[in-house]
Amino acid sequence: MNLTAYVGAPVAQVERGWFYDYQTFIGAMIALIAALIAAEIARRQLKAAREQIAEARRQADLDRAGRLRAARASFPAVLSAICDYADATARALYGAWPAVARLYPNDVDEAQDYRITAAIPPFPVGTLDALERVVELTSAEDVADRIESLLREAQVLGARTRKLETGDNLTVGHLSAYILQAASIYARAESLFEYARRQRDGLAVEPLWARVFVALSMFDIHEEQVLAMARRERDRGDPPGEAETLPVY
Repeated sequence: MNLTAYVGAPVAQVERGWFYDYQTFIGAMIALIAALIAAEIARRQLKAAREQIAEARRQADLDRAGRLRAARASFPAVLSAICDYADATARALYGAWPAVARLYPNDVDEAQDYRITAAIPPFPVGTLDALERVVELTSAEDVADRIESLLREAQVLGARTRKLETGDNLTVGHLSAYILQAASIYARAESLFEYARRQRDGLAVEPLWARVFVALSMFDIHEEQVLAMARRERDRGDPPGEAETLPVY
């Protein structure tokens, strides 16, 4: 073989083809397509997750609405029981009004203690579960706040009148304040009836103090010392009773 024939011969050119020339571009396109596919899969998964969350929330809202409707169905009876308690409490307190103070109201010494004995009915504890259920389920903040203030007022009044079963020394001013607390409990419960009966989605618009004076009239309490105390507190802008921190006219 004559090897000298190859000496100085040019190197043969190998045909590489279009794939070799565009392999970087093709690789980038494949990566882009893969990324787009992954993004679409993630988008669909996210959409499905959001739909599941939305459906779960819808079901939760439906369940909550159903439970609230059931709670509101029995709510008028609950409020009636509380109104009866407030009525009986106010009448028992007024029935214990000192005879001398009733006969000579203009001569009453406000610092004078009287031995007061009265049979105060207990708060209807059977209503507590229903009240708590409404507070838990309602979206009306004013309704929840009113129920909470009603329970606080009842707790305060119950603690103050507990000793009266065996007798306690009170001034006429203390007795007036207790009667006003009973009337404020009645007024708070009565202000919730329109919500309970599904006539409105929040509290009734009538001022709470107006309801207190109506309650006193219904209790047949016309003692000037009680009414004067109520008017003073109303005119100062104080809420009825002691359960609320903001003025409620």
